Amino acid sequence: MDEAEAWLFADTKGFAKYLGVAEKYIPKSSEQKFGGLKKRLEINVPLKSSYYLTHQVIVNSNEKELREQIYAPGKSCKGPEYNPALKPFIKEFWNIEEARKNSYSLEGMIKRIQSLCIR
Repeated sequence: MDEAEAWLFADTKGFAKYLGVAEKYIPKSSEQKFGGLKKRLEINVPLKSSYYLTHQVIVNSNEKELREQIYAPGKSCKGPEYNPALKPFIKEFWNIEEARKNSYSLEGMIKRIQSLCIR
């Protein structure tokens, strides 16, 4: 899984709004098993996250400029302006508090970073 994109998907409402797509196009979180006995809540992306975004999600966007920036033709993973197109969402709109509720891996990363800052 591409964790960075999956973490963006974890802010389901915010990412759908930013991309100009219905929430039904954004993958949802579900309980998944990751090597241990316990199941953890994580975004369930059926393909590599960046590929899913560039081939399944963005094609449904009503935001023409974002479609042109993010869409990747053929087997390419990322469109011509993929990073610049996502940067405003990350910096200005991404709701990390909502996202961490839907992603065990994001929650874990936040806690690890916080523990480093406390020392």
